Amino acid sequence: MVNPTGARLTSIAQGLLATAVPLSGVYLADLAMEATDTAMVGHLSARAIAAVGLGGSIMMIYAAFTMSMPSCAGTFMAECRGRGDDAGLAKIVQLAWLMALLLAIPAPLIAMLVPSVLRWSGQDPEIAALAGQYALALATAILPWIAYSVLDFLVTAFDRPGIAFFFSWIGVGLNGLGNYALIYGKLGFPRLGVVGAGLATGLMSATILVALTIYVAWHPAFRAVGLLKRWHGIDRTQLRALLRLYLPRGSAAASDLLFASCLAMLLGRISVDLLAASQLSLSIAQFVYAFISGLGLALGMKIAEHNGAGRAHEIGRTYLAGQIIGIGAMVLLLAACVIAARPLIAIFLDPAVPQNAIASSLAVTVLALVALGRIPLAIAGLSYRTLLGLKDGGFSSYAFISAQWLIALPVGLALAYGTALGGIGLIWGDIIGLSAAA
Repeated sequence: MVNPTGARLTSIAQGLLATAVPLSGVYLADLAMEATDTAMVGHLSARAIAAVGLGGSIMMIYAAFTMSMPSCAGTFMAECRGRGDDAGLAKIVQLAWLMALLLAIPAPLIAMLVPSVLRWSGQDPEIAALAGQYALALATAILPWIAYSVLDFLVTAFDRPGIAFFFSWIGVGLNGLGNYALIYGKLGFPRLGVVGAGLATGLMSATILVALTIYVAWHPAFRAVGLLKRWHGIDRTQLRALLRLYLPRGSAAASDLLFASCLAMLLGRISVDLLAASQLSLSIAQFVYAFISGLGLALGMKIAEHNGAGRAHEIGRTYLAGQIIGIGAMVLLLAACVIAARPLIAIFLDPAVPQNAIASSLAVTVLALVALGRIPLAIAGLSYRTLLGLKDGGFSSYAFISAQWLIALPVGLALAYGTALGGIGLIWGDIIGLSAAA
């Protein structure tokens, strides 16, 4: 006899996977664009790579704060979709677009501060100046990318995540073409170097925003929304509700990147080889963790849809199915990183080169620890997305920030400098902090 509960969980899991896989592809597209920029700038000089890395890392902290807004708006979209409120969908999309415009205003101002911040931190003045030029060019991408992400969540609310996947990978190709033309001065364009890399990202973002807007306005599935038919005005109650959800979430996202940068600097002070091993391990893990990111978005949107439709009995089952999938995927990642650690590391770092010997050896241990830390991170992240879907982002956001700065950092420092673990203690501290958050 078939267990009805088990059959229902299986059905829910299949639905989550159908949405999560394309959304994971969207995350992978973001990583592919970053890798493309680094690879193509690398043909200019090592200084150019350093400038793009430093300028991009500062801008990404603000971008993480701004890019949390579309995901919060997506919660309201899925809720409207659940209760069949097409007018409400148009209102929240238009409100999110207005917020995107406001959030983009500080971006060039922040970019102008990049050279001063980098010189203050002791960076080479020439690299700091290049980083500032790149950051200012990259600031052109903030507005179109936020606005595009709002539409990503709209099509996902209609159970069409494949559209987001398609346009994101079109963006990868356009970004590469733009880089080729503007970095190197090809196809009749001027040679702009690192500035060209930033402008290419801005032009790509604007292009796919226009393309997806036309698609949503034209396609019959979205016609009832009437996104461009009229301006619905600003609903102050809805604006306050979105801000209550977004501000803690955006703060947590920015804090997470800031914490990662702080951890990297501490590791670098203890051992450059350990820092290299850590960055390499994180690069390997983040490609797999893109699946959890996509799963989290799918879970949060589905929870919001159930909430909007009044299907409270489905919320717990959906959460359970998401956690089973997420934990299973991260356990597989841990197994792969333990069993195949050396072949994975060799893809990025040649162990036959004498200078790489220490970093390669350390990476075996660090990769396993990083993969282990993805398990509590997945549990916390999926729980967080579930609460976001229920429009309760405040407590979980502040709990995550507290776990990093008040648990992970002090414990990591105590283990690093008070025990024989050394720099590895910082990584154990991070795992303990993630476990506390979970």
